[in-house]
Amino acid sequence: GFDRNHAQSPAVDGGPFDNVRRVVWTALRSLYPARPDITTLTGPLLKDNELPATYIHTQLRRWRLLTEKDVQADPIMTTLFRKAIREGMSPEVGRRLDEVVGLNTMTHREFVDHVVHAVDRQRKEGKKMEDQTKDIQRKLLQLQLEELRAKEKKAREIKELRAKEKEAEKVASVKIQYMDNEFFDFEATPPPEPWSSRMVPQPTVVYDFSGIPHPVAMQDTKEQCIRGAKGGTQGVQEEAAALLSEDGESGGTAGADTSPGSNSTNSAPAGPVRESQAGFPVE
Repeated sequence: GFDRNHAQSPAVDGGPFDNVRRVVWTALRSLYPARPDITTLTGPLLKDNELPATYIHTQLRRWRLLTEKDVQADPIMTTLFRKAIREGMSPEVGRRLDEVVGLNTMTHREFVDHVVHAVDRQRKEGKKMEDQTKDIQRKLLQLQLEELRAKEKKAREIKELRAKEKEAEKVASVKIQYMDNEFFDFEATPPPEPWSSRMVPQPTVVYDFSGIPHPVAMQDTKEQCIRGAKGGTQGVQEEAAALLSEDGESGGTAGADTSPGSNSTNSAPAGPVRESQAGFPVE
């Protein structure tokens, strides 16, 4: 219930509390400051097309609204704010900022300059890597395209070669059919001579073999010698026959003149005369 003694206390006055509400609230905050949650204060990540200086200014204003404090005046809030800014950057930019000595103790302007420099450097390197990747992809696509064109060209050449082979087989079959029907008049073209056959003397070439008799002349000389030998043998036989006939006539005349009782040594032999192998008579 209502305490009448409290109402009669001298500490109680009739003044309204609204007149001192702001002063009391400020005193309570100074005595019992609120513990900010860093997870709720961390903002979104930096966009690719967003300026880093604009991003820092937006986050600073947001922190002031949530904490109702001057972030730059409180060292603890300054440290937490700059840590949240590093976490809002890309991993490459965050590593670059972690390598900077005294980042939390420098002025706000110096901190913003370091962040802008790290972001610009990372974006330039990323653009360079992206251009190199595109160049490599372009070269790879060009090589694949050239390889594909080479395969298509080879396939086209193989197709043309097969078409020519089929056409040649077709022509050959038609020629064979004409030859079977005896209505084919075709002058065959000899195949090209191999290189080794060109070293063999050809019949159409005239060669000069000095000092060596021609085979035809040697054959003529041989035949002449054979005929001469046959003619000489026949002449010797004729001469031998003539001599025999003369000896027979002279022997007959001598036998008529000699007496029957005489023993003449010029008489002809009683036996027949035989010829020698050379054609001469042998007694």
